[in-house]
Amino acid sequence: MRVLLCNSSRELFVTPAPPLALAILGAVLNQRGHEVRCLDLTLWMQYEEEVKRVLRDFQPDVIGISIRNLDAISYPSAISFVPAVLSVVRNIALLSGNDERGRGGLPIVLGGAAVTICTEQILRSLGEGYLAVRGEGEEVLVDIVEALEEGKDPRLLPQGVAFLDSEGSYVERAPKLIQDLDRVPTPARNYLDNHSYVNPWDERIIANVQTKRGCPLNCIFCTYPSIEGHGLRLRSTARVVDELMEIRYSFGIKSVFFVDNVFNIHHEQAMDLCQAIIRRKPGLQWAANLAANERSLELLPLMAEAGCVHVALAADSFSDQMLDSMQKGASSSLIERVANRCTELGLEVFLSIIFGAPGETPRTVQATLEVLKRIWIRNRWEGHRAKLIHLGMRIYPRTRLEQIAIEEGVLQPGTNLLMPHHYISPTIGADRLIEIIHRELGEEQQEFSVPGIGMVDQGMFDLVTENAQLYGNHACLGIEEEISRQPVPVIVPVPVEN
Repeated sequence: MRVLLCNSSRELFVTPAPPLALAILGAVLNQRGHEVRCLDLTLWMQYEEEVKRVLRDFQPDVIGISIRNLDAISYPSAISFVPAVLSVVRNIALLSGNDERGRGGLPIVLGGAAVTICTEQILRSLGEGYLAVRGEGEEVLVDIVEALEEGKDPRLLPQGVAFLDSEGSYVERAPKLIQDLDRVPTPARNYLDNHSYVNPWDERIIANVQTKRGCPLNCIFCTYPSIEGHGLRLRSTARVVDELMEIRYSFGIKSVFFVDNVFNIHHEQAMDLCQAIIRRKPGLQWAANLAANERSLELLPLMAEAGCVHVALAADSFSDQMLDSMQKGASSSLIERVANRCTELGLEVFLSIIFGAPGETPRTVQATLEVLKRIWIRNRWEGHRAKLIHLGMRIYPRTRLEQIAIEEGVLQPGTNLLMPHHYISPTIGADRLIEIIHRELGEEQQEFSVPGIGMVDQGMFDLVTENAQLYGNHACLGIEEEISRQPVPVIVPVPVEN
């Protein structure tokens, strides 16, 4: 069958990422004998004409649409991607012969992280004609395509699918997780416009690589266990390094971001991978998400030797009380040591903080700010988005934070979380939290980004401007004109019910 895979992202307010999932799905489908075309709508401002052209020229039998992110999280305002993405999905449905509820034309299958997080909410927003994949899509999408090819109803599949039945009831089946990740073929990057993606730290073309799936950690706000499961599954080091060599020498790409939720969650694998990169010398610079633990201090020099230049360190707090509340499993002093070690090794650090978790007080906020300022002064961090602060915690379905918010009366049971709702602990409240941040960081607003209240450092401002120029290339539109002509990310007030 002919399968059209679409990336529905319309995000210009963060660095757009190469749609790795589409490249993997394309490789899997191609391996099973299906013909594939990938359409990355991030790169097309006036995307409707491109969709029409591909539908006419390729004539697909089924369309898969990936939805990655729901919003850019920060209280008291948030950039929601939902209105724009749902508009894209409905437009593709109409262009492919369906009505807006996905009925009557080509089968449309929805997938991606956002679909797994808010499956029912997205399906109810769109209609009963759409079929959704929950969790990993490689095997499930093949099952769906081959069921359609055989004239069978893919809604009868035993795993991985979700839909609205004929009576409007929501039906979901358990995700189908792949235990042996080496069975998944190397991403078919030839389906992507690779050279349209540029990383923020050295302005090189960038590729995304995944080395593992699953997360055994217990952070109360995180969606990764819902998306990938708690069980950790690893790719072999040899397969990962083979992919890095292909990225460098077949595609000419020199920068990589390891998109694992935590690069060093399995210490031995991370060490082995760094050693293999040093031996085989793919000639890449790379970045990764890092968790602060004692063994990360041992790992960091090896990462630097292997070509790492940028570390995203989700500190979340520098108050031990709040780190315990969020179930982070690390101490403030350890996170500070890891941040300082990164700087000693010449690694740029992206540091993020979340204020407002359960039990947050003016005292715990002050404790975090004191350490944050000390790190900033000691290390003289520069560069894009080096110090990002979120006010409030975005409440996602199926997380411990959702349960806490309901128990405390901050959130009503059954609240639709497709649009952003934030938790701010009643022990501090939103007004008091914002007052402290304004007072403590107001004079340094060019150094710390707090986007929810309009404090954006120069690096982040420049990045947004650059993204608007770069990813508006096909239509040659500035960001102001793009915002005015269609519903790309919408800034909405975020309710906090307390």
